Amino acid sequence: MSKFTDYDTVSKLYDNSRQPIGIQVYIGSLQTILKKPLNDIHVLDLGCGTGSYSKAILDEGVGKVSLLDGSEGMLGVAKEKLKGYGDRVVQSAHSILPKVPYKDGEFDAVMINQVIHHLSDPSEPADRYRLIKETIQEARRVVKKGGMFLINDSTPSQTLESFWWGKILPNANERLAKRYAPIEELLQWLKSSKFQHVESYVPLFGILMGDSYLNPEGPMKQEYRDGDSFWSSLSNDELQEAVKMTETHKKNGTLKEWFEKCDSNRKLYGQCTIVISEAI
Repeated sequence: MSKFTDYDTVSKLYDNSRQPIGIQVYIGSLQTILKKPLNDIHVLDLGCGTGSYSKAILDEGVGKVSLLDGSEGMLGVAKEKLKGYGDRVVQSAHSILPKVPYKDGEFDAVMINQVIHHLSDPSEPADRYRLIKETIQEARRVVKKGGMFLINDSTPSQTLESFWWGKILPNANERLAKRYAPIEELLQWLKSSKFQHVESYVPLFGILMGDSYLNPEGPMKQEYRDGDSFWSSLSNDELQEAVKMTETHKKNGTLKEWFEKCDSNRKLYGQCTIVISEAI
């Protein structure tokens, strides 16, 4: 469960400012690596949130999904969203990672989308990434040999460069970036857990918040801020500073130019990286 976002509350409006990206990469990888019909594939969605990624792959023809999330609110929204898919949604579990209450080798693939940074803890002196490593180990346990593990998360450099609001409060953004696992270390943890890295892909033009991200007045609105955990990681003073800067630029007629300057690196770095691995 996130240490800085109340997802039970956020779940009510979360889909207004989030969208799944990279779905075609997922589908192509599932077909290429698993070498079986899509409708025979069972995917576990770890940290499923409101079920948007599960819905997207079901709509693309994946046969079955199972769900897990640490927020009852998020899981409830996901189950309601997927109710029309019947028995293609096999099971769901309310559980806080790294605990995964499913059987060994139960799934053809496991995916975890925009979750692992919530598992890191910079205040833990011994190993801030311990829970990420344990979650990877659990993913390996529940996926079949030859199965797939799909990780979608931002890298530290993407966190620093690809979200326009990070330029508003660089110190806060640097603090947040420490929660994100360096890609080199992530690949080593995968290897240690008997996953073989297949490829990594950066959807350069994908935006995690969809078109709502492009609203430069967003920081003044709670619904907008609920779309990214950056905002909930701020102190009250930092939040008020961001809101005040936004209001000042709006008043001065410079809001659009300010936004474009802050957002100038997004298409160079992309907002997330998809790491594709095979269980060996």
